[in-house]
Amino acid sequence: HQSRVALRRLRSLVKLFRPADPAWTAWNAALGGLARGFGEARDWDVFVSGIGAGTLAALENDRRLRALLRAAERERRAAYATLLAMLAGPDFRALVFEGLRLAALPPAGETPLAPLAARLLRRRWRRLKRAGRVIEELPPEALHE
Repeated sequence: HQSRVALRRLRSLVKLFRPADPAWTAWNAALGGLARGFGEARDWDVFVSGIGAGTLAALENDRRLRALLRAAERERRAAYATLLAMLAGPDFRALVFEGLRLAALPPAGETPLAPLAARLLRRRWRRLKRAGRVIEELPPEALHE
């Protein structure tokens, strides 16, 4: 779960600064493939351990549901096997090295950081103001959201 969260945060950061250097776009896409591998494994965890186990208890150990959960457990193990193979393979090492290479190099473009940051902040400020126009009319659930 923590790896999945870390990947999501890393991809958000890469997306934020993508206009400064387009070379990060391909790397970000490759991170997406890795994130999908973590996501599939985590989704099976949630289903088997959470939803499935709770439903099985609520339905008093129904035999059909037990069979479904056995099949889901096989899918979970297969998702983890795929993820482990991905992490042990050369593509993952290449992904890590490419990220290190990109981080070590100066940006390819001539975009100075101050104008880029100003543009990004302006865009986010506009979104925040637009969302805040109706804040006084929102019920507590929407405010939380």
